[in-house]
Amino acid sequence: MTIYELTQKRNWMETFNCVTALYYILKANSTALRVKQATYHAGEIQAQPVDFIIDVELKAKRLLGEPIYNVFLRAVYNENLELLPEYTREALGRTLSEYGLGPEGTYAKLYFSVKNEQVRSYMKGHNAGDTNSTSGATESIPTYVEQNNDSTGVC
Repeated sequence: MTIYELTQKRNWMETFNCVTALYYILKANSTALRVKQATYHAGEIQAQPVDFIIDVELKAKRLLGEPIYNVFLRAVYNENLELLPEYTREALGRTLSEYGLGPEGTYAKLYFSVKNEQVRSYMKGHNAGDTNSTSGATESIPTYVEQNNDSTGVC
């Protein structure tokens, strides 16, 4: 395998992990599933969480077919993405990347807002236990917010 192919594979896996992390967070948050009136700003319609969820489900179902799609849903809900073979995760990552569903794509603002919400809630919880000092604000953010090695955080 060439360096270019390895880099592509790594990027597809990273996209897959980021997308499934955000998908899991949004599916677990019932307020994210509310349908809101679309707002049109600067020639764009603001992306809503429900749009992202539908896009991910459609792309996954079209690529995988019904039986493997059901395994994908179980893997995401159980937070065990290892249930899917590596080539399936790569293919999903490539498809999701091609359609702009990764952190740099169409839903970049959604990734940013969810990540900031996670950081704020972590800092709020972290500082609530330490009311006498403000040193909690300068400590490092947990690895699940900084990295996406598991499906509990957003890239």
